Amino acid sequence: MIPDNVAKRSIEPISEDVGQALHELADTLAVTCQGKKTVSLKSLHQAIERLKGVSETMTSDCGSLVTGSVIPLNIAPNAFLTSEKQATALVIGAMGYINVQIKSALRRLGYDIVLAENVEDVGQLITNHDYQYVILDLNIPTPHEGLRMLDDLKKSAILHDLSFKIIAMSCGGSCAHLQQEAVGRGADQFLWRENDWQNRLSRFIEAAR
Repeated sequence: MIPDNVAKRSIEPISEDVGQALHELADTLAVTCQGKKTVSLKSLHQAIERLKGVSETMTSDCGSLVTGSVIPLNIAPNAFLTSEKQATALVIGAMGYINVQIKSALRRLGYDIVLAENVEDVGQLITNHDYQYVILDLNIPTPHEGLRMLDDLKKSAILHDLSFKIIAMSCGGSCAHLQQEAVGRGADQFLWRENDWQNRLSRFIEAAR
């Protein structure tokens, strides 16, 4: 992390333009290093480009920020900035350890997870965020109710012009016709929750990118 005393230190020996550019870059980096997501990739890129344009070499007493010769501007902004809009998945109906497994699989792929703890919350959750995926456990608590929820999701997608993909899943002991029924009602993918299902979930999402 860039220390506050470095990020805020006056840069008197440097021209006004260069000093202002350094302050902007230092402030941006300082906020980013604190783990906040309020800094846009665009603002960091602009700060770096401005600094590139005003000077290549300079001297300063700014300690570890500028060491006295060339400012290291070969920084890739996306190397340390999270995206302004993180990919998100809504998980409906999964309980207990199944929930943990879904979260683990999707977070490895960089997805944030929103959990619908009650099916009554789904209507509000689905319109309050731009989800890339909705993962629906059809056993909530019965496949009949799960399929009805699938119908409601498809209606919401059409009504509110939403573009999420639906991954439906069920335990292996469910009705044999459930996969065909779910896909027929609009699920983009169906997974039997059997051996290796987490890897199959990950592969589907990676292939769809």
